[in-house]
Amino acid sequence: MYLMCGTLESMKKTGIVFVAKYGVVVLGLVVFMYLASLNTFYDRLYVTIVIGGSVALSVTCAKILKRLFKQPRPAVTTELFTPLDVYAFPSGHTSGVTALVLALITFAVPFGLVASIIGLCVVVARVLARVHFTRDVVGGFVVASLMTYYALPYLHLLTMVIVQYLKTSFPT
Repeated sequence: MYLMCGTLESMKKTGIVFVAKYGVVVLGLVVFMYLASLNTFYDRLYVTIVIGGSVALSVTCAKILKRLFKQPRPAVTTELFTPLDVYAFPSGHTSGVTALVLALITFAVPFGLVASIIGLCVVVARVLARVHFTRDVVGGFVVASLMTYYALPYLHLLTMVIVQYLKTSFPT
């Protein structure tokens, strides 16, 4: 019985680490599936620029805030894995995941809902893996929500101009 509990606990830790580290890859696959469902190259380009821009802005803002706040992680090296950055607040993963979900949901609600469930798993796994406090992921969520709320309309507008220019310069 003890051996089985030890194995179950080990499997649970392994699952948490996997989701904490690689859950964002699964989110990328959801975006890729949505992009594959679009009809034209320019539609795919438009969505890629808007979602990528939203994620890039949010993660960059989170990185800058990390350097300003310099809040340490729960443990610099955990028994599960070693994070890449020594500072925790706000969570860059949470910021990126939130920005991706919010941008994706403006294009396709079903894909956005699937992405939000996966994203929630990633965020919870980051806390369970002891690389973030709850305040870190809440901070990442707030940063991304604000950045996406204010920047997404401009990203859409800028991307429309870029794609329209490309369409006229390189007709299909």
